[in-house]
Amino acid sequence: MKKKYFIGFLPCILMLLFTALGMAQQVPNVTNSWFGNSFPHIDTHMPQGIEDVFVTTDGAVYSNVQWDEGGGQLTCVKDGVVTHGMGNHGWGRGGGIAITANSTYAYYSQLISNDGKMDANNTSYPNNNNIWHGVSRRNRADLNTATPFTGGKGGQHNSPAGSFLPIYTVSIAVDTLCILGLYANETELYVCGYDNTVKVYDANTMAVKRSWAVNNPRQIFMDAQGMLWIAIKQNATNDAPVTKIERYSSTGVKQSQEINLPTGSYLGDFCIDNNNRLLIGDVGQNERVLIYTNINTSPAQTATFGTQYGIYSGTPGLYAPLKFHQVRGIGTDNAGNIYIGNTQWYTEGQGYILESYTSSGTINWSRHCVFFGANVALNPTNDGQDAYAPVNHFTFDYSKPAGQEATLTAYTVNRYKYPDDVRLRLGLASKSFLRYYNGVKFLLTTDGDNGGYISIFRFNPSVDGEVAIPCVLFGDGIDYYPNAPDFPWLWRDLDADGQMDVNEYTITPPTWGMGSWVDANLTVWGADGYLYGNGGIYKTACTGLDAHGIPAYSPTIDIAAPAPFTSVDRMKYDPATDVMYLGGKTTSYPTVSHWKTMGRVIRRYNNWSTGDRTSLYEILVPFDNATPDCETTSFYVAGDYIFTAISRDGKSPTYGDLYFGQINIFNAATGAPVGFIRPPKDAWGEVGWFDMVECIDVIKRSNGEYIITGEEDYNAKEVMYRWCPTGKCTQTSALTGESVNPTKLH
Repeated sequence: MKKKYFIGFLPCILMLLFTALGMAQQVPNVTNSWFGNSFPHIDTHMPQGIEDVFVTTDGAVYSNVQWDEGGGQLTCVKDGVVTHGMGNHGWGRGGGIAITANSTYAYYSQLISNDGKMDANNTSYPNNNNIWHGVSRRNRADLNTATPFTGGKGGQHNSPAGSFLPIYTVSIAVDTLCILGLYANETELYVCGYDNTVKVYDANTMAVKRSWAVNNPRQIFMDAQGMLWIAIKQNATNDAPVTKIERYSSTGVKQSQEINLPTGSYLGDFCIDNNNRLLIGDVGQNERVLIYTNINTSPAQTATFGTQYGIYSGTPGLYAPLKFHQVRGIGTDNAGNIYIGNTQWYTEGQGYILESYTSSGTINWSRHCVFFGANVALNPTNDGQDAYAPVNHFTFDYSKPAGQEATLTAYTVNRYKYPDDVRLRLGLASKSFLRYYNGVKFLLTTDGDNGGYISIFRFNPSVDGEVAIPCVLFGDGIDYYPNAPDFPWLWRDLDADGQMDVNEYTITPPTWGMGSWVDANLTVWGADGYLYGNGGIYKTACTGLDAHGIPAYSPTIDIAAPAPFTSVDRMKYDPATDVMYLGGKTTSYPTVSHWKTMGRVIRRYNNWSTGDRTSLYEILVPFDNATPDCETTSFYVAGDYIFTAISRDGKSPTYGDLYFGQINIFNAATGAPVGFIRPPKDAWGEVGWFDMVECIDVIKRSNGEYIITGEEDYNAKEVMYRWCPTGKCTQTSALTGESVNPTKLH
């Protein structure tokens, strides 16, 4: 007993000495990298989604989205290069769902609210109870500048003064988007509104000229004869599809020409090319582009562009040229190039994969962003050669330069075949786990805000390709599932059809609180957390796979938090070694400044399953409420080390003792500090923050290199730190077999 006390106590003494010394240095042999976004910088990253795009005659692709965490609501991509228009983001400002341009200006829908954060002054913000929905106008030559016009608002938070035209002033209680479609030529701007009107403004003075009534108008475009085509929603509800386009004169006279989409086809976006063909992005099950000709007289679909069934053609889910997915943006230039704005529309963050094609279907270039608040699961069984995000699959070649290691390989959701998938229903899948149970691969996801709603997916490549098939979900009164009970429940796919049938639910105790962990045996551990219960631990053990290969579970048990913990908020358990690591709040360190962070203590427990609750050591993780609110959000254990992630609740990063996006490293055997890794602020701009309760993943590769990934919320990407503790981690190229040293690559 005395020996155990000595072993457990000494590292605690050393920890107090090493915290100030060991954490003050950057560890050597680190390569900073990223994936999931074509560009890492705050000013040039691809936005996390789109609501609409407009392509100019010279091939500039303008996009608008209601929210991009890094401020990229207004974005232009020209020849694959991204620029942003700033001043559209933050308290009281958001983007919208429509955008257009002429040779001089870009026009985009925007909303501005007071939101209790700004002083209303009638030039920048409405009063505290209202929202302005209107159109912002920027100079195409520089999207950060604008030419003011009479009646224009704006001027605060980097928004050019006089650049915003309020069109609708509505109560904050009115939860709707008011500007639904935009089109501009050199003289006039056409605005489709929620009040069933098309309003026409002078494109230069922004003065109103005329209006007319149209029932449920959406996107709008002008043909070669100066006639307007307006997408019509047959049902005004938000999720109703658009299935019709009508033709009008520029003064509002309805023409005889109209297009009714084929059964099962729905309009995501449309445009008219320089040959006067009308191109429709079909977001129905065909997932391709419909092309209509003879639009001046008798419009008829005469061609298509892209592979039928899109992303689900061939190997379902596998990305490849011409395999489109939820085309919510489409346009052409004068050279005949076609620009396709693919999205992950029904899953969290939307995603944006912009592709440029020649008219014959040869791809010119592709740019993408597929992350917003998500963390991957690196595959430890193949040396990290692939990783799964909640809805995407990546493959890696670590011999390539930084930012080029990862290939976006597949999209793993099929909303047509598995509509009950929690990644579609709730958009709550943010953290991934990858587990092999008896050699069978399973993907698991949890909610990023609190670690709940654990969902398990299986694979059947011969039938479903890359698609992950729902098979287990731990729910808690989710009203999106009409068959589910009102109490916490466990759903298991008893007939292995991927559908949530009424007889497949079991009422269970809660299984999560403020962090979840799924161990190598598929046992689910839930940290009760101070917000949700008694601060203890939930354990739901996997008892094996049933005849269909679906994991089965025993009833949930409650485990008391071992002293001195007052709240367990994170955990990592390794059944192979029977070691448990707990993170949370203790009697000595009971508080944190932000609800999402994990507490200030990590303790290691050997022989956990025997009931021994004597910790080997205690680590006091970094915390600094003054610089600003930098706190440890989550931790991960891999190889010889514990890795902790720094988040914050402030506005700006710091180069003090702590820095958000920072990874702190401790020796897993002793708890002693090793050093830290920081993201490259000078190269990437303001990097952002880790914004999930489980925000990092780590593996140790066979060459000794550690791959550390982190959810980078601000600029919609995954940061990747590659650390070689010995400095001798050679890489073998998957393509050439050439042995190279990664520390000399970059």
